[in-house]
This record gives sequence, structure tokens and C-alpha cells, in this order.
Amino acid sequence: MLLLDLTEDGIVVTDVERVLSPDHKSMLAYWRFRPNGQDRQIASSGAETKATLAKVTDYFDKHNVVYKLGESARDALSRQVQASRALQNATNAGEEIKAGLDPESAEPFLHFVRTELPRRLRSHQEKAATFMLSVANSANFSVPGSGKSSVVLAVFAWLRQLGECGSLFVVGPRSCFVPWQHEYEATLGVGPRVCTLAGIPREERVALYNPVTAEIADLYLCTYNTLLQDADHVVKLFRHSSNKVFFIVDEAHYVKRSDGAWAQSVLLAATAAVRRCVLTGTPFPHSYADAINLFNVSHPEVSPFPPDIADRIRVQSERQCHDDARRMLEPVIYPLYYRVRKKDLGLSEPKFLPPVSVSMNHIERRLYDTIVDRIRTLSESDAIRDAVTISKLRRGRLMRLRQVLSNSALLHTVIDEYDEDLLGHDRSVASLIANYKDTEVPGKVTVLLDLIADLRRSGEKVVVWSYFVDTLYLLQEHCLDQQWLAKVVCGRTPTSPDTTGDTRDKIIERFKDTGSGLDILIANPSACAESISLHRTCSHAVYYDLSYNCAEYLQSLDRIHRVGGSEHKVSFYHHLQYSDTFETEIFRNISEKATRMAEVLDVEFPYCYTDLPDIEEHTYKRLVQ
Repeated sequence: MLLLDLTEDGIVVTDVERVLSPDHKSMLAYWRFRPNGQDRQIASSGAETKATLAKVTDYFDKHNVVYKLGESARDALSRQVQASRALQNATNAGEEIKAGLDPESAEPFLHFVRTELPRRLRSHQEKAATFMLSVANSANFSVPGSGKSSVVLAVFAWLRQLGECGSLFVVGPRSCFVPWQHEYEATLGVGPRVCTLAGIPREERVALYNPVTAEIADLYLCTYNTLLQDADHVVKLFRHSSNKVFFIVDEAHYVKRSDGAWAQSVLLAATAAVRRCVLTGTPFPHSYADAINLFNVSHPEVSPFPPDIADRIRVQSERQCHDDARRMLEPVIYPLYYRVRKKDLGLSEPKFLPPVSVSMNHIERRLYDTIVDRIRTLSESDAIRDAVTISKLRRGRLMRLRQVLSNSALLHTVIDEYDEDLLGHDRSVASLIANYKDTEVPGKVTVLLDLIADLRRSGEKVVVWSYFVDTLYLLQEHCLDQQWLAKVVCGRTPTSPDTTGDTRDKIIERFKDTGSGLDILIANPSACAESISLHRTCSHAVYYDLSYNCAEYLQSLDRIHRVGGSEHKVSFYHHLQYSDTFETEIFRNISEKATRMAEVLDVEFPYCYTDLPDIEEHTYKRLVQ
């Protein structure tokens, strides 16, 4: 007889009576079983331990090999059987709902949502919530601004009433913390007992994970980095007998790589939760292989993907064969996710005003012309360089071009991995850059101030977007000169709640307050384009400059165009651009790509968009021609 068990080191097979034949040993060797130094024992370890255990037992059963399971192995197989059954039930439920059948659980749940919750869900949210309830451990890939958090909270309230959940544990970027607290109170009608697990010393956090020394919270808020540091403590919290945790992975595209440290910590926590949900509006930002880890998080005990299918999806994605990868992916995940498209939200049509054409002032025009001429001259010798060097040079040159189109004073700053002397040894040009801030105001600043003045006279708040931090503070300085209160949100803005003075969350909440006097928010899309809702009090966004990052651009558009305010209120978008410059080219390219990307994303099965045109490459080719 064989003894088969699980230890901390992996699977151990003890051949007590020497019943393993050479063929059996060969098969086990294929599964990476090796002698472990103990008499008559072989062992296998690795990330797929549970899956390997199932393969071994199936093989032994098929070949009539008598074996006995140790307690750990027996428990693991039992959990896997339960998880496989749960996955199949979820798949069946998802297929039925998407085929138009109403689940039996829908009627009492919807009665609860419509009569017991103070916030009424919209039609698309009720459908999403019914799907989430019926398809346990599902994913919600609805577009940004659709109200995914309200859907989760409605399901959580119902499950807690049934005694199936006690706490909601949200892991995501810090920017989602305040919105989750607001949505909790708005949806459930009562403020949550909140435990924020970020921005405090680790020793203090450890005590908060212990239900014996700390009260169990209604809502836990945790960053991905904190979860990475505290994963073992989070698992203990999830497994405590006094608690049942609904684990929410918000902005889940942060953990798309299965071999990433954040992804591993999320996967570890997911195994201990009683229920899981993955939320993101952009599930496949780079390839369809990104989906594999998302669904392994929602189903950590038994992956929805057979190993051969997962490997083939990864291979086809690496080869850029996206259509082939999509054909293999879609039937696996289609029953396990819900998606609300932008067209389903019933929002008013946003108004993109014609770009405001601005004439450059004398010095910035001279600097711009100098840079363009130098780029064209230097590009003539690129043919003798290697591809990596050429790529770095092109990115650096285009960054200098964007800097002069934003604020010529930026030209004195250092650019990572770019040390080319683009401006040559012209001392007069160097002097113009060094003294620019004291000698000239960029033409777009003057036009921006006039635009803000008009909006203020109409009683409107406005968010101004720029991609350069120094430009943000330059714009704030000019607003303050006009006696206008304006605040900046960027990577430098403090986030810790213990910070004295302004923090990112305080600034945003103050801006959203109609009586605060703060009517101008100046922000960087990379720091403020995700998990932020400004739509209830702000209908105007001004783009002072643009980058080539279309995903961030689309995210920033959604800050003022969302469910719960934009159904009957028009959102206005203003763009400033210098005439007779390549800024018109950048605007046209990113507008076209944004339109195509929005079309790609606004379908039932979201596409990845790696095959969309490279704006940087296109702009550079036009520049040097």
C-alpha cells in the first residue's frame, strides 16, 4: 500500500510495500517527484501542488494502485472537489442568465434591494447585482463610471442578512478608499466601521488583523503593497471563526501578471475568503493572457482554465496572435463575468468642444522651432544606431517636444535614459530656457485663465488636466495671482490621513463640496484619473496638454461623466493647443485612438487593444518627414 500526503514541502508518496512499478515511477517522475532522502519516499513540490495531487490520485485509481490518503491530502482533495462543484455551478448559472433565464434567487433579492436599501439601483445595476449573487466569485468588467461598487454593496448587504458574509475587505489603489466609504453609506444608509490598513506602522496593523484584540470592521481598506507585506496576517483574519469575509479586488488590472508579487499575495488571500469578486473596467490592458490571473484569483482552488488552454493563450498572446487567444479565452470566461457597456448607462451625450487654437509667444515659438529643427537633423544619423538606442532617443526627443508645448521652463529638467544634447551649444537658447519663467508667460496660460474666468462667472467648477507636475504648480500660481482658490493633485500630494494640512482625499472632497469655495482642481491624470468621481458638482474639464497614454486619457474623461449625475447633465471637454505645431497632430491622433479604444471596450466581450496604432511612433514619423 502507498501513503499519500501533503506536507509544507509538497506531496509525499511513501511506498511502504514497494508496489510502484517502473512505469508508475516514470509517470511520477514526469510530475517532478524526486527522492527526498527518506526511506521509500519520493516528493514533489511546486505552485500546482493541489492540481498535481488530483492527477496522482486519478492515475492511481485508473491503474488500480492501492493507496491511503493522509489527513492533509484528504482535506485538500475534499476542498478541491467542493471548489470544482462550485465552479461548475457558477458556470451553469452564468450561462443561464446570459441566455435570458432569471435565477430563482433573483426575486427575494430584488425585493430586498428595492425596499430595504435607501439607494435604488438602476436597471443595469440590478442586473449586474443579480448576476454577482447567482454566479458566486464572479468578475465585473463594467466600464468606469457604471457604479460597480454600489452593485457589490447591494450583494454584500443581502449576503450579510443571510449570515453568509460579515465583512467586506477591499484591496485596491489608495484612491479608492474614500469612494468606497461614501458608497457604503449611500447604498446601505449607515456609515461603516472602517479599518484602513495603509499609512500606519506595521506593528499597529498587525493588531488590527486580530479579532481578539480589535473589533471586526464592516469595511477593510487595503492597498496592494500593504497586502504584499501582510498577506499571512490577512489570511488569519479571513479564516477566523468569528468572521466571514467578502474579498473585493478593485482595479484588478494591477494584478494581471500571475508571477508578480502583488498577484501572489492577492491569490493567497483569495484562498481564505468565503466569497470573492474581481472588479475592473479594463480587464485585458495588454493581452488576453491578462485574464488568466484575474479568474484564478476569483477561483483560486480550481482554475477555470485547463492547463493546456492557459498555456496556449499565453503563447498566442506573446506571438501577438490576439484573435486566436481570444477564441480560446472567451468560452472559458464568458459565463463568469458581467459587463455593463457605456451605451447601457443612459448618460447624456458628452460635448467635445472644438479645440481652442492658441498662438505661441515669441520665446516659446523660437524654442519650439529650434527643437523641431534639431530633431530632424539628429534623426538623419539614427540609421547607424541599434534599435534600443533609437527607441530611447525618439522618446526623449518627443518628451522635449511635449515639454515646450506645455511650459518651456521644463526644458531644463532631466529626462530618464535620455542625455542627448538636443539644443546643441547655443548659449542664447540655453539662456532663454534658464530665464524663461521670469521673461514670458506661455500663451496657453493666458487663454486658460480667460476660459476659467468665463466658467467661474457662470458658477461652474472646472478640473484642469496637465501631464507635467511643474506645469500644474505653474497653473496654480497664476490662478492664485487672480485671487482664485485652486488646488493641485499629483504624485507629490500627500495621501496619508495623518498628514497635517491638505491631502489628496481632502482636496478632492473639498472640490466636490459646492459651498467650499474651491472651484478649480488642477490635476495629473496619472494620479487622479482612477477611482475618482467628480461628476456631481463638476461638468467642465480642460486639457491644457496631452500625452500619448490613451488609457489614462479615457479614464480622465470619465471623472465627470458617470452614473448618478450625468444622466441629465451634459459634460463639457475643452482642449487647448498651439497653432502651427505638432500639438494639433497629437490631439488628432489621441482623439482617433480614444474613439477606437472606446469602441473596442464598449462591447459585451471586451477586446484588448494592443493592436491600436502607436501614437508616439506615428507622431515621430510625421515630425521627421
